[in-house]
This record gives sequence, structure tokens and C-alpha cells, in this order.
Amino acid sequence: MKASKPSTKLAAADVPLFAVNDIILVKHGIEIFDAKILRLDENSMGVMKKKSKVVDPFDDSVVIKDHARDLEEEVQVSIPIPMTLKKVLIDDWKKITQEQQWIDMPRVPSVRSITRPMLEGLEAYFNRALPLILLYRHERAQYNQIAASSTVTDDSSAADRAAAAPAAIYGAEHLLRLFGTAIDGLVW
Repeated sequence: MKASKPSTKLAAADVPLFAVNDIILVKHGIEIFDAKILRLDENSMGVMKKKSKVVDPFDDSVVIKDHARDLEEEVQVSIPIPMTLKKVLIDDWKKITQEQQWIDMPRVPSVRSITRPMLEGLEAYFNRALPLILLYRHERAQYNQIAASSTVTDDSSAADRAAAAPAAIYGAEHLLRLFGTAIDGLVW
């Protein structure tokens, strides 16, 4: 029987995901910035490695980051529930599971009537915060153009005002900025 020769083919896990001089996004703390890969190490092959390799984020600094840990971390928002509401949940659970009763429908107040004022408040907060804290310097000119081209006056209908509000014009990127900058100030 002949001895088998080791294969010279690379396994899929041995093919590097990036090459030297590739531009990648690097997270450092809460900031994300572009970085250029200066070199690859033999140990940098594969999808997940414990430590990333040295990169130069356009000569600002050198970053070594634990990517596996970052990918595993999840942001969790804890919503404290008062004891009185916990008691309601327990009583509800007993009524349905042990006494096999149903809850009368439709419920008053409904989820929609409870959440609508919260969403309206979030929109109002977004509309006020956008020009103050959510726009990058470069975006302010665009905001001023949009505001100047608006035909809303004091005599405009509520529907016209709502259609011209920043919350009706701007998208998810700006909403994410709101959550990113104001999450500490929001009370859940």
C-alpha cells in the first residue's frame, strides 16, 4: 500500500478573508473607523481567531482587538418592572394556566392606545434633537436646504406639518444616532 501524500490544496478555512492593503472597518471602544491591513500572519487564516492582527488605521494608532469576544457580546437593555406589575403578570399566568380561563377581548386600553403616545413622544424628541445633536457638520447644509424649501406655515394643516417634520424625512441612520447618543438619558 502506498503512503498518501499530504494534500497541497488549501481548505476553505485556510483561505484568508482579507489581503494586505485591504481597507476594513475596525471597532475601538465605541468608535468605528477605517483601517488598512499592513501584514497578515500565518495564524490569521480562517474565519474566527481569538485575536486580530496588527492594523494601521491610517497611521493614527495600532489596534489589537479581541474580535471573538466582541462578536459574542450583545447589548442588552434591562427594563425594570415594578412589583405591582409583576403581581399582575403572576395573577394573569395563574388565571390562564391553572384556572384555564381566557382574557376578555378586545382589551381596553389596547397595545396601540398605550404605545401611540410613546411613539409620538419619540418622534417629537427626534424632531427636536436632529438639528441639535444628530447631524454631522457636513449634513447641516442639507438640513438647512430641506428646512428652507419647506412650505409649511403657521396656517398649514397638522398633516402638512407632520409630512414636513424631520421624522417623516430622515431614516434609520439618524434614528440609530438618536439611540446611540441619548440612550443614557432615556428612561425605560
